Amino acid sequence: MAAQLRAALLGEIADTQRIGDWDVEILIRQAETDRASLDDLTDQTIRLGNGERVPLEVVTTMNERRDWARITHIDGRRTAIVEANVDARLSSGQAIVDDLRSGWLTDFRDRHPAVDVVLAGGVREPASLAVVC
Repeated sequence: MAAQLRAALLGEIADTQRIGDWDVEILIRQAETDRASLDDLTDQTIRLGNGERVPLEVVTTMNERRDWARITHIDGRRTAIVEANVDARLSSGQAIVDDLRSGWLTDFRDRHPAVDVVLAGGVREPASLAVVC
């Protein structure tokens, strides 16, 4: 689900063409007007494993909230913590951790080598997952 949303909102490289000395990446993503606000998330659809497309709200619960921005420090390092509650009927914390390790994490580390990423939860707390950067 995260990969589908990331591709729709941030784009996905569909092809790379060599033009002279330059590699030109062809990026596919939704039009800017379709990804300009949080309201656009309610219009997103997700493709299930069987190929069926369903509204995002069918597979997730979205809660809008505002909070004070703050920098958390763990062991003296600036830290961002991302958490998610996992519906055990649809997936497991361990499955999400495994998916992050096999795809997103490798790509993220390649793009941001100076950022350390630590995965917590998953095994010890199967209903939640934390990504600490």
